[in-house]
Order: sequence, then structure tokens, then C-alpha cells
Amino acid sequence: SGPSKGTGLTTTQKAGLAALDPRLFSPDFDVLHHLWDTVPDDFDPETISKLLSHLQMQQTQINTVMYGKVMAQYDAMDKSLHQMEALAQALKEAREFAALSRTNVNNAKDSLAVPGLHVLSLHEQRERYESIRKVLHQMATVSNLEETLKQNIAQGNLKEAIALCIKCGNLIEKYPEFDCFKEMKAAFTNHYAVAKAKVDTELGNSCQHPFDPKRYRMAIEANQLMRKSARVVQYICKYFSRSVSQAARNTLLSHALMDTQNLEKAEDLKKLKVRALIKYLKEPNFVSCFRLILEQMSDIMYCNHLMILENQSLSQQSGPLAPHTAYYKELHDSLNLNKAALWDDIQRNVTVLCSPTQLICSFQLEEFLLLLDHLNTLINIGEQFTRETAHKLRGIVKQLSKAFFEDFHRSRLEHLQNLLSDESWERCPVPPRFGMNDITDMNGIIKKISSASRVVTFESPLTASFTPITTKGNKFFENYATRGNPFITTNVSEEDDAEPINKRNSADTDIDDTNDNLNATLNTRRRRESSVSPLLTTTTINVVKMIARYLEMMTVLSHISWDVFQGLIQLYQLYFHTIISFFNLSASNIPGSRVEPEVKKLFEECSTVVPMVDAKALTLPRYNYGIKLSPKVDTQPSALYGLPAMAVAAESLFFVKQSLDLIQPHLPGFLPKTHQQALNTFYASSVNSIPQVHLLLFKGICNKFIPAQTIISEMQNVNWRTKDIPMHHSPYVTTLKKALTEFSKKFTAFLDNSGLSSKIEDQMWSSMISHVCDCMVEGFATPNCTPEGRAMMGIDLRNVENIIDSLKITDVKHIFQVVDVYIKAFYMPNEELEEWIRSHTEYTPSQRSNLINAGEWEVNAKKKALRVLNK
Repeated sequence: SGPSKGTGLTTTQKAGLAALDPRLFSPDFDVLHHLWDTVPDDFDPETISKLLSHLQMQQTQINTVMYGKVMAQYDAMDKSLHQMEALAQALKEAREFAALSRTNVNNAKDSLAVPGLHVLSLHEQRERYESIRKVLHQMATVSNLEETLKQNIAQGNLKEAIALCIKCGNLIEKYPEFDCFKEMKAAFTNHYAVAKAKVDTELGNSCQHPFDPKRYRMAIEANQLMRKSARVVQYICKYFSRSVSQAARNTLLSHALMDTQNLEKAEDLKKLKVRALIKYLKEPNFVSCFRLILEQMSDIMYCNHLMILENQSLSQQSGPLAPHTAYYKELHDSLNLNKAALWDDIQRNVTVLCSPTQLICSFQLEEFLLLLDHLNTLINIGEQFTRETAHKLRGIVKQLSKAFFEDFHRSRLEHLQNLLSDESWERCPVPPRFGMNDITDMNGIIKKISSASRVVTFESPLTASFTPITTKGNKFFENYATRGNPFITTNVSEEDDAEPINKRNSADTDIDDTNDNLNATLNTRRRRESSVSPLLTTTTINVVKMIARYLEMMTVLSHISWDVFQGLIQLYQLYFHTIISFFNLSASNIPGSRVEPEVKKLFEECSTVVPMVDAKALTLPRYNYGIKLSPKVDTQPSALYGLPAMAVAAESLFFVKQSLDLIQPHLPGFLPKTHQQALNTFYASSVNSIPQVHLLLFKGICNKFIPAQTIISEMQNVNWRTKDIPMHHSPYVTTLKKALTEFSKKFTAFLDNSGLSSKIEDQMWSSMISHVCDCMVEGFATPNCTPEGRAMMGIDLRNVENIIDSLKITDVKHIFQVVDVYIKAFYMPNEELEEWIRSHTEYTPSQRSNLINAGEWEVNAKKKALRVLNK
């Protein structure tokens, strides 16, 4: 077998090597152990001979292979040995050359030592001179920059000043070893401190009105150069907060010192804070101080608004400002978030201003409305500023409004009581056809709230200020630039020709017994024909003015409109119940008088406290009626039992009803929906019952001339169970004739001298005839009556009508229908009885019951009718 390609081994050698035990080539191969492990336990000499022969054969094979390999590499090994000999020779030569070179270097060093040191010395000296030249140049530069720096500081170019300070500081820091630079450093440190203070001042001034965007940008850029960008927002927020407190305190102090009593303690007052200073503010200076502080608060919010807009504009710039847009965007967002905190600061200071409740409640109504107008304007501005409801200030407004109205209402009630105590119930000389349009207060407020085209600008958000802000936009700040601060100028739409709420020609004290301007007008317009002039008193006109004033307060104080309306109710009821208590004359208790239960209840309450619809929300006074009728009023029979005064009172009450009817359509728009039912109840029970009350007051006088009890007693003595029809009328008719004739003479004589209108004459006669008819129906309502008795009743009715005709009283025939219908009811069929009882509620239950019992209807028809009546 020949050698294998690539290895130099024959095929037989390879086979022999492959047959060898691999353990023979292991690094830790131990021959003895191998032999021991290979010899079997039952070995014999022959086995050992075979084993030795085998081992010898393996050894021979290994030696053969090793020999072949050594011989194969012999030429290469020989070549390597020759190369090693050559290398050793080269190293020997190199060692000899190195020794020679070392000797040469030492010789050269010795020859160059002195000239080299001289050259180095000259080089160092040159470098030193160069550095001195640079230092001198830097000193000149710094000196020149210092002059420029001073000019920039003086001219207010703070950004350039800060940049120069930083540049000079960097130059000075390079030469700490020079004393001159140390002096320069101290000087520039002072300049930097001055510039920094001016930057802080400029940033603080940017938080005050008027806002200057150029100086604001300069302050921001200067802070960026000073690497204070992260704290700028904190500084701005602090400056705005400080502006609020300083504005409030300084204004309070200046107005407090307007009082001569406070001048002596001026130094002590200067040390006080806002809450303590408010105690020294006097009433004459309060409104002007309040307005000025709100003006400054408005300017501060507007300044903050402009700053936010400026940052928004800068954040959208391109060009040189592009690298800083992200920073301005951050400023814009941070200032937007801080608006709520700034508004809280303003609310806190304004709340302190509103703390002297007792002082504010002592204002006249116009002064209070002006103050409230200012406060509502600020609330509107603040809510537009933050887009949030000003709960704190709204609560203060409600608290002040309640306190003021309680005090105002109490004084109005006391004033009305005094007027009623002194009222002589004599007619006030008013012009013909005098009405609500002639009372300026009522006419003005009705026009104001009725005008559909009325526009209230942002300067006077009286009626709209309590509407939550839900729309986008900022009307106040949009109009500020052109219209100015709303606390300085007031712009009202030209379409609004109504009188401003907070501007009157007269103060609250003008509501008095007389009005010189009114009387002067009335005197020029008065006519001799007084028959067409309404019967009114000065108290009545003042009550209508009060109603108008309360309606006006409801439009302004919409948050307590229900409380104000309760006050109006109490005012009206004091007037209403006083008239009833003066001229009641037991009219509601006249036998046979047809009185609605609600009206009768009103008469019964005339000697009790003033009723209230709801007194939970507002503390209103409750009065016992100690008002006595003025001794000027003559209630003797000779004066017709006070008929002239009663007529004036009744007509005046009707005039007040007209004013309440006039404002009724507008009330639902001002009152909460939860109280609409109470409003309807008040009108149904109190206002709408005045016509019947009006009639009852006249009937009270009638009952004095013709006592109902006397007539009814005479009628009850008549034998209505007669079987014969008499040829003449009953005796009570004679009594009625005598009483009516006597009343006619007295009343006619009185009319000739009193000047009362024909309207009152007609009302009196209508009431008298109605009173007579009431008496007749009550007398005819007897359970024991025959058909002949019914015929007697008809005869008596015809005779009474003839008596009225003889007195030449016209247009009263229809009044007797109530008696005629009652008499004819006895003749109706059985099937109509039930419906008649149900529908004729103008008769009292006892009158209808007696009709059923006295009639000759079937038993079942009577039972059904009684059942209807009992229901």
C-alpha cells in the first residue's frame, strides 16, 4: 500500500493507527494501569506473551509513523536553524551600532547644552510678553465695555447690559491673578446687580397696566441670558399677586387718609394691612374707593391677558425667535394656568372690601345699586378671564344683597306705617285720567323690562351678570382697547332710552308724603272738572312707587328676586290690611252678604300679623297692627260714617291693584320656576279679590244706613205661609222705603259739597241696592213658604224696584235679578232642581238649602239636590 495523499501515511499505516486503542494517546496515559486493566483475572503465561507481542507491534507502528513525520520535516528544520544563526549575527551587529550611537548622542548633547537653553529662554520670554500684550488688550476691551454697559443701563437697554456683564465677567475670570482685574470684577459685579435689579423691576412693571410688549420681551430675554428662564413664571405670578395686594392697600390707605380724623394716625395706618385698614374707611369715601380698587383689579387682569396673548404670538414666530418658541409656549401655558390663582387673589381682596356689611347697608338705594353694579361688572370680567364661575364673589353679592334688602325693606315698612298712621284719606289733586304712565318710577321700569331691543353692554352687566358663562370669546377684553376700563367709562346702547338703573333724579328719601315736582306738574294739569280724576292719596302714589322700586330691585338682585318679591307682598299686604282694618265695618259679617271664603279670610286676618308666602330664605319683620285710623277722618253719621275717606281708600286700593296687574306678566321672568305656584296663589287670593273687597267696603257703609239684621228680622215676621195673596206690600218694604229715601237725601246733599265723582255715586248706589237685594234674598230664604207667599215676595220685589225708580236711580235694574231668579226658582221642574243648585253658587248654602226644603218638588229630586249641595 502506497502513502495516502496529504498525510504521508500508507494505507496500512493508517489502518494500523486506527486499530490502536485511543487511550494510548491520552495525556494522562499510565502504562502500568493499562496493562493491569488489560490482563484478565484468569491469565496464564501464554496470554501474557500474546499481550506483549501485541504491544510490541503497536509500538513498532507508532515509531514508524513518528519517524516518517520527522523525516518529512527535516529540511524545514534545517532551514530554520540556519535562519537562527543569521539572526544571532544581526543582533550582535545591532548591539555594536547602538553602543556607538549612544556615544555619539552623548557627545552631541554636550556640544548643544548651552545654546539650546538660551533659545528656550528667549522663547519663554516672548510668550510672556505676548500674554502681557493680550492682558493689556483685554483690559482696554473691558474698560471700553464698561462705558458701553453704563450707557445701556442708563438708557434701559437691559438685555444688552446683561450680555455685556456676562461677556466682561468671562474675560475677567481668565486672569484671576491680576489685582486690576479683581477691581474690575468688583465694579462689574455692581453693574450686574444694578442691571439685574432693573430687569426684575422691568418684569414687575410688565405685570402692571399699561402693558408694554417690547419691554416685556426685553425682560424675558434678559432673564434668559441670566439663565433664570425656569423661574420667570414664578416671578411673574409673584409680581401679579403683589400688584393686587398693593393696589388694594394703597387705595384704601389714601381714601382712609381723606378723613381728617385719620390724618393724625397716618404713620400707624401705613403699617396696617387691608383687613385692618377697611375699618378706617368712612361712608363718603367708600364707593369711590371701591370703584378705584375694582378699576385697578380690572387693569391687572387685562395686563395678564395681554401678556398671555404676547406669549402666544411669540410662540408662533419664525426667524431669529424660532429657537425660543418652545419657551414662550411654556410661558403661555403656565400663565394660563395661573389665571385662577390671580382671580382668587382679587376675590380675596374684594371680599375684604365687602366685609363692613353694616356700613354698606346704610347706603341709599342708588349708592348700593351703584356698588352692586361695580361688583357685578368685576364678576363678569373675572368669569370671562378664567372661564369659571366666581362662587366666592357671587356668595358675597348674595350676602350683601340680602343684608341690604332686609334693612331697606324694614325701613320701607316703617315708612309706610308712618304714612298710614298720618293718612287723612283725602284725595290727592291729580290730573284727569291720571294713571301708571304718569308715575315716572313705574313707567320707567316697565319700559326697561319690556323693551325687546334693550342691549346691556359689558360695562353694566346688571341683569345678565348672573348668567353662567358658557360661550367662547372674551367680550370684555376684546372691547377694552377701544372702550377703556368699564369702571371709568360707561357705554350704553343708543337704543336703550330707558333711565339707567343706578341713576335717579331723586334719592330713596323722595318716597315721601309729598313730591314738589309732582305737585307742581299736577297743579298745572289740574282741571276744574274733578269728576274724571281718580281718587288717590299721596300714600297710594308712594306705594306704587315702592312697588316699582321693588320690581327694579328684582331685576338687579335676581339672585334674591324671590326674597324681594316676598317683601313686595308684605308691603302690599300691610297697605291692604290696614285699609280693611280702618273701613271694615264688619262688612264680611253682614247677614245675607255673599262673600267668597278667600275674601272673608282676608277680612278676618285684618287684625293679625301680616301673612307671608315663605319666610325661610329672608328675615322679614312681622308687624302686629297697632295702626289707628287718623282722628282727621270723621266716621260719624253726619259724615256718612266716613264714606268720603272710605271711597278714597277703596279707589286707592283699586289703583294699587292696577299696578300689580301691570307688573304681573313680567314677574315669571324674574322669579324661580319653583315659586311660580306661590306667585299664582298670591294673585288669586289677594290681588284678584280686590274688586269684591271694594264692593264689601261700600256695603259696610250701606249696612250702617240700612241695618241688614233689622230688615231680615222684619221679613222673618212676615207670614209667608199664607193662603191668601194680600193687595199691598209687606211692612218691611215701608221700612226700606223710609231708609232709602233718607239715605238719598243725605247722600245727594253730601255729593253737592264733597266733589266726589259720579263714578263714586254710581258705586255707592249699586252697593246699596246690592245690599238691599242681599237682605231680601236672606229674608226670602225661609223653609216655610206657600205658593201664595212666593207671590207676596214677587209683589214686594216690584214695590222695592218702584221705590228705586222714584229716587231716579238708573241702570240698576239688573241688580234685582238675583232676587227675581231666587223667587222664580220655586217654580222650576223637578228635573232642573239639581242642576240649578249646582250652578247658582251666588247664593249661600243655607239659602239654597231653604229653597230645597220650602219647594214642592218630589222627595227624590230634593234628596239629589241636597246631595249636590252637601258635596
